[in-house]
Amino acid sequence: MPETQLEAHSPLNMGNEWLETPLGKALFQQETRMVEEAMDGLFGEQCLQLGLWGDPGAFTRFARTQRATCIADHQATNSTDLGAKGQLHRLPIVTDSVDVALLPHTLDYSDDRSHAILREADRVLTPHGHLV
Repeated sequence: MPETQLEAHSPLNMGNEWLETPLGKALFQQETRMVEEAMDGLFGEQCLQLGLWGDPGAFTRFARTQRATCIADHQATNSTDLGAKGQLHRLPIVTDSVDVALLPHTLDYSDDRSHAILREADRVLTPHGHLV
């Protein structure tokens, strides 16, 4: 089935380039405020962002944890702000070691691995951890 013009210009098909459009910038700004509010009362030692959506530090800067790291898919852009690259469905992270896991549109881009990524996020979260 051929792509419609709307589908061809959707954020899921254009990735982070779409965030540079006026609509993309407005959405990102609104999402940034929402993430800031969601993370306001979440404390702990480690915040882990799985996947990229815009600037790697855009969301982790709101973490009220001692450390915040971003792990991007191994095919992601080369950015100096990334903590690491890897397979998000096979995290090299100790079980029960993350207090806040942040998945900014990660499942939207995960193709057929969304369940595996969620299982990994659940595995690394502490018993009282939070998924944002």
